[in-house]
Amino acid sequence: MERTKKNHGANMNGRRFSGDVAAYSLELIDAPLLTASPQYALEQKGGLSRSKLCRAKQLLMEKSSQKLHLADIARECGLSRQYFTKSFKATVGVTPHRWLQQYRIKKAQDLLQSTSHRIADIAIECGFADQSHFTRVFVTLTGATPAAWRREY
Repeated sequence: MERTKKNHGANMNGRRFSGDVAAYSLELIDAPLLTASPQYALEQKGGLSRSKLCRAKQLLMEKSSQKLHLADIARECGLSRQYFTKSFKATVGVTPHRWLQQYRIKKAQDLLQSTSHRIADIAIECGFADQSHFTRVFVTLTGATPAAWRREY
């Protein structure tokens, strides 16, 4: 599998991510969706409104390092867990769980590039149960182990 360096660790504008994990913003995740026309979410049948989508992503990011219950996020958006999950996927294209995994892996990639922290510590800091779980998800989403990715990038 061929990977290029240009997309790892850079946002849509080609700028490097800062080392501060807390500085991640909505623009780093799904930038094209957020810059689309305001009617985009409304045009998606069964999708979330722009305000509910932004609120859901904000909550997912704020709690990305903690144990997360989708029912709590759904309640904050005024929806049932089932309807929230279905609407989030209709709007974003992936389930809230997959979106959160992608967000956590992007945070981990930044830490792998910008620090010399142990992989196990990065796994815990990014909200994974342990290094094994982190490695499984990392390989699934990037095609490489965290150690191999760190060496390459």
